Amino acid sequence: MADKFANTRIGRESPAVDHFTLSAGVQDPPARAFYCQADGSITVRAKSGGAALAYPLVAGQYVPVPVYEVTTITSGTWYGWE
Repeated sequence: MADKFANTRIGRESPAVDHFTLSAGVQDPPARAFYCQADGSITVRAKSGGAALAYPLVAGQYVPVPVYEVTTITSGTWYGWE
């Protein structure tokens, strides 16, 4: 079957190529955005050397910020997509 998204520009608004659970450490590949599946708090860097900012979220919220590195997961379940 042909890939119907082959000519779609990759961005935070476009369909994901893959999805994955976020865990502490540098993300490879970096997530284009992240989603809170279960209430909690996560601290991320959007780029190498960038500020590490904490995001306390409730289930169902997402943040359209790239995730280069997860420095801390205090609680919750987190997904990213590329």
